Amino acid sequence: MRTLYIISVFLHILSVIFWLGGATFLSFVLIPSISKSQEYPALFEKIAKRYSGITWSLIFPLILITGYFNAYMRTGFFSPAKWIEVSYDTFLKFHIFFLIVLLSAVHDFWLGKKAVEHLKAGKSSPLRKASAWIGRINFVLGIIMLLLGIRIVRGW
Repeated sequence: MRTLYIISVFLHILSVIFWLGGATFLSFVLIPSISKSQEYPALFEKIAKRYSGITWSLIFPLILITGYFNAYMRTGFFSPAKWIEVSYDTFLKFHIFFLIVLLSAVHDFWLGKKAVEHLKAGKSSPLRKASAWIGRINFVLGIIMLLLGIRIVRGW
């Protein structure tokens, strides 16, 4: 069981690296580098679809499954409601993850799509700013989850 737990922790950390690292790269490197390009709307849409597809089909499911298993291994309980008895941080991290998933769904499947449509049509739109803010909020929530994960394992 210990080997399975170590594999699960490894996959969990790797998934978070891909998610947060990808978001960081997109936000701080790629988008600023291509935003003045004529091809920006089409290129951005293509990149966003690819990253979103990987996030929803691989990264989020891996984070959920491994996170749940890791929490069970650390607390001894299957029920997230019982995790609070052993580790409030584990309970909080689990719920922040679902907030991230909810915000990501709004961003990726509704707001982001509308913002890209407006971008491609050459319209300025408050949806672009709202979409960017949801991305920033999710990034901050991801950093909070990372800190909680460190605190769960190492304390402070």
